[in-house]
Amino acid sequence: MQSWQFGPVVVPFALLPWLAGLLVAWAVALWRRKRAGEHGATDVESTLFMAVFAGILAGRAGFVLRQWGAFDGNLLAMLDIRDGGLWWPAALAAGVAVFLLVPGMRRRRVRHDRAWVAASALAVALSVTAGLALQAPARPMLPEVTLERLSGQPAPLTVSAPTVINIWATWCPHCHRSMPALMAFQAEHPEVRLVMVNQGESAAQVRGYMTRHGFSFQQLLRDPDARLSQALDSRGVPLTLVVSAQGDIVAAHTGGVSLARLRELLRALPDTR
Repeated sequence: MQSWQFGPVVVPFALLPWLAGLLVAWAVALWRRKRAGEHGATDVESTLFMAVFAGILAGRAGFVLRQWGAFDGNLLAMLDIRDGGLWWPAALAAGVAVFLLVPGMRRRRVRHDRAWVAASALAVALSVTAGLALQAPARPMLPEVTLERLSGQPAPLTVSAPTVINIWATWCPHCHRSMPALMAFQAEHPEVRLVMVNQGESAAQVRGYMTRHGFSFQQLLRDPDARLSQALDSRGVPLTLVVSAQGDIVAAHTGGVSLARLRELLRALPDTR
């Protein structure tokens, strides 16, 4: 399973520890405020959200700097965090720095409140991370499923070289936004096989979409019954998988993807670092 679904919202597993830690930290901050009463409160919630904001900014800045060439000077693309591009070491460092350096740490009450919030967030994030790690193997194998070419001929999904698989649909706006990046990736990395798997639509719909928007891919397959998504226990599109030549899924990304994010995901392949 690559994501968790709450009604119409699909949350990638990679975000769950962070979200769980933030929610618990906020709850603990409110509890500490209530426990202290009106005159003893330290407003640790404001410091918490300042730290989160600083972490997001620093994490995005770190990611952009690491993948500078992929943005080609496009400021809007640099700011668009919908591709999930964050460099977590920078994000953590900035968040911790703000949490520790915002004025007030000389007061014992402030130190205690911030320690409670930080410890609670860390404990929950680590617990969720450990639970997710135990739930699934570190490197699951790509399922053996048979898809279809646009001609209707069967196409077993097998790999013998580093492969990126993108599961998409014509009605999906995040899929559409990702298409130019996937085309650029295909041209930039001919040594990596890119397989575009349309989920649940007819060959006529796929052909019409590609022609209408001028998209072109070397490996374009259909999954009319969503067998691949079912085998992966995945919810929502788009889903991008990075698969080693041995068939191990070494990285996965749920949601729209940019060229910079694709380059970052490719680092998971030991033979392409």
